[in-house]
Amino acid sequence: MQEDNILSNSIDKKTIPIIRVGKVTNITDSKQGGRIQVRIEGIDKDLKDNELQYCVPLLPRFLNILPKLDEIVFVFQYEFRKVNKYSQFSTQRFWIGPLIPQINKLQKSPELDARSIMSGGSLVLPNPVGKNFEGAYPKDVDIALQGRYNTDLILKENQVWLRAGKLKDTPENNIFNDNDIGYIQLKYGGDKIKQTTKDKTISSYIYDLPTKQINVNIRTLTSTGQVLAGNLTPEEYSNQGVLTIVEVKVYNISGKKILSETDIIGQTPQPPANPSFPSRNEALSYAYTFATPFATGKWKVVSTSSEVLKNYGGDEAVKNRFALFKGSKREIKKTYKTNEITKEKEKKESVINMVANKINLLSHGGNNFELTNPTSLINDETQKKINSDAHPLVYGDKLVEFLQLVKKYVTSHIHPYHGMPATELPNKLNVLTFDLDSILNKNINSN
Repeated sequence: MQEDNILSNSIDKKTIPIIRVGKVTNITDSKQGGRIQVRIEGIDKDLKDNELQYCVPLLPRFLNILPKLDEIVFVFQYEFRKVNKYSQFSTQRFWIGPLIPQINKLQKSPELDARSIMSGGSLVLPNPVGKNFEGAYPKDVDIALQGRYNTDLILKENQVWLRAGKLKDTPENNIFNDNDIGYIQLKYGGDKIKQTTKDKTISSYIYDLPTKQINVNIRTLTSTGQVLAGNLTPEEYSNQGVLTIVEVKVYNISGKKILSETDIIGQTPQPPANPSFPSRNEALSYAYTFATPFATGKWKVVSTSSEVLKNYGGDEAVKNRFALFKGSKREIKKTYKTNEITKEKEKKESVINMVANKINLLSHGGNNFELTNPTSLINDETQKKINSDAHPLVYGDKLVEFLQLVKKYVTSHIHPYHGMPATELPNKLNVLTFDLDSILNKNINSN
């Protein structure tokens, strides 16, 4: 073990670093070659910024990538002999970077942040993954080209995504924009989609209105005067109840006219001032005896008691909290056309999806819009003009619908006499009342 340490120390002393880390001080290159100036700590301490050697990019200029000032890059260096001066050596530096410590720090990564991802870093970087992080950045299995400012190009399995505005505006830059992200999605493969039209029938129910309502209230009280709920089991009532009171009222619904009522009437050994039934079953029996004769024709029973509701309308009445006369509920069936999507598993196809708040399809020969601004292609002022002045496209199916109405009118309209206007047939009215504005898709424009 001791020999290994001696050997390691010996190697360390003789090692010459070929990769160093430096801070960017200048990114302006008059030759447009992607050269930058970098200060390497410990080596360039005696040099002024303008005296620092230029570093040549390791990546080809096909990729337009430059670090920002104060970001850090990796610097490679090699030495070579000057021509005819064998005792003199010169050096050439190359750079690659910048070093981005975390995926959500693309806009700028200062030196302290960037070094913290390396050994000996002084900052503890927080986990950028938070709520609604899914979709904000490419997955590990993706190949992607990411811009500094909320854009990216992602290559997935049989898919290409080109996105702008993928993030919500937060300091952490880690929330996916599920509101108005703009993107183009090119897909290939999967099952080919086929659309067919089928008839679908749905059922709905209507109820005939009752003409009279029967209110049946069964109240069971405890020894303390507490009124028990109306949905307990018979055992729960017998264990706790000491007396049960019946209230039944029948009235005409249209005029609220009372047809008959029994107000707290019962058989009990207690004084007549507080008549009641000694058991709930006896109270229910009395209530049915009084109410059932009125349950003819079109009636409705309302009660706080589940036993009463079930007696007159079954489980559905218990669920609805009222019971209706038999035949009051009628089923109405309606058939309409639906589009059904099916898959043809043996066929593949490609598809492109363009998604944005506004989609403009523009040509150079169209309206007088400035489409070739050298710094912005389409600047904000021109964009506003395009959004307001370009011509909206039409919904093809809505246009066909209108043309079908016109066709029917042309082929079937009738003039009662020569020179007289056509009669007001439904076809004519359908054409005249058609909402032409519904044909326009105002979110997709063209020039």
